[in-house]
Amino acid sequence: MKKIGKAILFVLIASLVLFISYKLFYYYYAMNIYNKVIANTENDYEATVTIVDNDNNSYSEMNYLKNENYVKVQRNDNGVKSNETFQDLKNNTEVTIFDNTANNSEKNANMTIGYFFDGNVFYLFDYKFDEIYKNEKNIIKKIKYYINAVATASPTIIKTVQYEGKECYALVYKYDSNFEEIYYIEKNTYLPVAYVDKPNQNTTTYNINFREVTDEEINYPDLSEYYTSVLYNWNY
Repeated sequence: MKKIGKAILFVLIASLVLFISYKLFYYYYAMNIYNKVIANTENDYEATVTIVDNDNNSYSEMNYLKNENYVKVQRNDNGVKSNETFQDLKNNTEVTIFDNTANNSEKNANMTIGYFFDGNVFYLFDYKFDEIYKNEKNIIKKIKYYINAVATASPTIIKTVQYEGKECYALVYKYDSNFEEIYYIEKNTYLPVAYVDKPNQNTTTYNINFREVTDEEINYPDLSEYYTSVLYNWNY
């Protein structure tokens, strides 16, 4: 009986070690890919991001312009212009301009000191790696945060696939039989190609072009023309 008990204990320990090794391998494999994706934020670019929500029968499009000084995002929902958001990257401020032309009301804008909206076109590929544990001084909390980071950010599998004619990494997160999400990243450029949220029938596609973008193209608004409310992100 003792030998059987020891054998069972050995199998359990070996299984646990293999599982932890599996999670750590995919955590750092995914982090390496995501870090190369996020490195693209240093470039000037124009981009179009489309979100097709088949569950709610809706379609959104966001057009980005970004240089070292500003980010501009124009959002359209179901073919109708919704708003424009501008980030001043040097002064850490953000302005959202609302389209009120339909009701002929006064021009309205919101300004945020510190950011609420993430205007980075790559933000969806960055949020999983919350490395709060690096700044935590309490060793118990540090370990807890690290374990949580590995558990939530490790893909179920990473594989190479052809998607929309491009050779891509497919980072698959399968949490249970009803929930699966896939991130497609082009292998030779590390640019995002698509994000598929299967249970909600959402597909986000990316078209990103690196080029020089001037301040004049972005045309940061003169707020003297708007009724402006000011918000503060106190966590900034």
